[in-house]
Amino acid sequence: MQMRLSELLTLAASTFLVPCPRPPSLIAWSVRTFSEVRLHYGRRPGLAFLHTIVGSPVFVFCGKGKGMRIFFDTEFLEDGKTIDLISIGMVREDGEELYLVNQEADWRRIYAEPWLMDNVVPQLPPMREAVTRKRIAIAVNAFCGGRVAQWTAPTFNPEFWAYYADYDWVVLCQLFGRMIDLPEGWPMYCRDFKQLIDERGFEPKKQETGDHNALEDARWLKTEFLRLSEA
Repeated sequence: MQMRLSELLTLAASTFLVPCPRPPSLIAWSVRTFSEVRLHYGRRPGLAFLHTIVGSPVFVFCGKGKGMRIFFDTEFLEDGKTIDLISIGMVREDGEELYLVNQEADWRRIYAEPWLMDNVVPQLPPMREAVTRKRIAIAVNAFCGGRVAQWTAPTFNPEFWAYYADYDWVVLCQLFGRMIDLPEGWPMYCRDFKQLIDERGFEPKKQETGDHNALEDARWLKTEFLRLSEA
């Protein structure tokens, strides 16, 4: 039986190159660019590069993985009835980061909202970098360890943390539809850092820069969570 070069490289990678604390998984071939592929391989850019060049998934065989804390923040437009995602920033406990802006947000209404124009919009990247909600959902699912096709397995179970988390959690979940449509392995709740610091009597440090930038807020959240954990 003949094997293509891509199949041989995939077999070699799965056999020799992937010692990691993750369950058996397969990376979907629909993800092509290096930056997107790298989300699946974490801190193994060599495997991501191999996947990108070969153009086929790399099998990753390893032991059962643990959970992964995901610290996240969103910026959004809300009117008391709906919550419209503007941007989302995520930081994993292993140091990986994700930041995306919603191309399909109602920008006409956003530009008409003084508070958003003063605090959120000036910190956003150029609109040419914004992506659709579908692409945000795919990237978030991959970043949070979720399966990316029917025949793949989640790479880890995420544990979500946010600060004043209620609306952040709703707007994140709505990327996938209803609550029962959340990716496999996701909890149906988010942990709120505000509740934790109230229970512990902990005083977080003030965020010095980047307030209301979703990624900067997520970085601050992770930093303060770790500081509380070490207290």
